Amino acid sequence: MTTLAHPRTMPRPLDTPNAPTLTFTCKQEDLAHALALVSHAVLPTSTRPILKYILLTIDQGRVRLSATTLELGIQVWIEARIEGTGMIALPAEVIRKIVSMLPGGEVTLGAGDGRLGPED
Repeated sequence: MTTLAHPRTMPRPLDTPNAPTLTFTCKQEDLAHALALVSHAVLPTSTRPILKYILLTIDQGRVRLSATTLELGIQVWIEARIEGTGMIALPAEVIRKIVSMLPGGEVTLGAGDGRLGPED
């Protein structure tokens, strides 16, 4: 897992004891649309692995999704109910497939203990 942030604001990695838990609830359609937009700035064949990832961040009470090609950057914010703080970088292809298989309506995603997935 990779996290990106300014050193002064970087949260602890999610796989360490007592690490923060990132949990949010939003509409599946909003998340899928945001991922589709941000994916235009993902380079799936890059030799730099981080350019294949989308960064999810809790930003001012919303979820921010961002990606960059180093020449182009795209950020999209979606409204969500936030239940934790932090950020996590996820492989764009994997998170898009996960979200596309979720049922429509509200979904809750959580990251903690080194993993991300739908919450019960």
